[in-house]
Amino acid sequence: MGTFSWLKGLWGHPTDSRTGPSFDERLARNVAKTVDFAIAQTNPRLKSVEACRDRLDAPVRQAVDYLHAQMRFLPACIDVVAADWAETPLLRAFFATAEDMPRTLGASGSLRTLFDKHPDLDTACFALGVTYRERSAEGMSPRGLEAQADLSRRIACFDSPWVMTCGTDEHEVRQQLYNEWLNYLIAQSMAKIGEQRKTRQALEERHALLREHLKRRHSQQADDTDSATESVSDTALTAQFQESERQLAGLGDAQVQLEAELACLCEAFSSVQSYLDFEHKHLRLSHLNEILAEDSLTVGYKVAFTQVTFNGVPNASRAFFIGRVARSELPTTRINFSGAERLL
Repeated sequence: MGTFSWLKGLWGHPTDSRTGPSFDERLARNVAKTVDFAIAQTNPRLKSVEACRDRLDAPVRQAVDYLHAQMRFLPACIDVVAADWAETPLLRAFFATAEDMPRTLGASGSLRTLFDKHPDLDTACFALGVTYRERSAEGMSPRGLEAQADLSRRIACFDSPWVMTCGTDEHEVRQQLYNEWLNYLIAQSMAKIGEQRKTRQALEERHALLREHLKRRHSQQADDTDSATESVSDTALTAQFQESERQLAGLGDAQVQLEAELACLCEAFSSVQSYLDFEHKHLRLSHLNEILAEDSLTVGYKVAFTQVTFNGVPNASRAFFIGRVARSELPTTRINFSGAERLL
């Protein structure tokens, strides 16, 4: 079963009530579903650990509560129409020109596939991501009745727009974003578990190699005439073997290993705010994307978007908004016959 099918409906619809018994019941189901999904993705044998689900319940609930809160802060979906680029501040910020909009959306294979799979679908929703950063610049800035020189200005930079995910409606896109964040947390636990397994495997291989060396030395000992050198060598080899044996014993048996893997999973969910940092930005920008103060006399416009920073592995940061686009906004694909001829 795919990730989306497993977690479908996990965070609920935006219009669902956030209080009362019905919400508590939905939250409990969502937490239980996330626990089962995390175990299945990490290591199904974790079920054998005593009170596994009970120990995961609190950290998973913490992560679910946090992600639900971030989802509620996401700006509402906007219509993405190339003709409205000049009058829509957010589109002007994310796209350098109106022509960039159909070009970017048309380059999305997932968006085209979605429309192809649903011939009757007139519009689709998507999350559009960009690389966002702020840089400093020097210049003049009016403040009050006077112009002040040599002020440090901040410029908002939106680069390389791309379609992160898409769906038939806004709710589906939000669900997919939520699933991505959950999977990222699970991936952090998997990375640490992978390191633990790698360490154990390296120790086991070294231990087996030392044991084989000792066995060979013992079998050759009767024929070796240099008994003094043999004795010193055997002592050093035996010490290394015993040390590797001690290190392996320190890692514990298979059940102890499962306990350690469960601890990694619990840590990933309980550290959700460390791994996923959200900033719900509300900026006032000039037409040159300078970030303006509220009392600035420069003509500006307000934009709202979300920036999420992934502080684990891999490390990344992106700003995004949720948009709705009509099928007619996507450019028509054309077959490049000249290019095809060159390939023949």
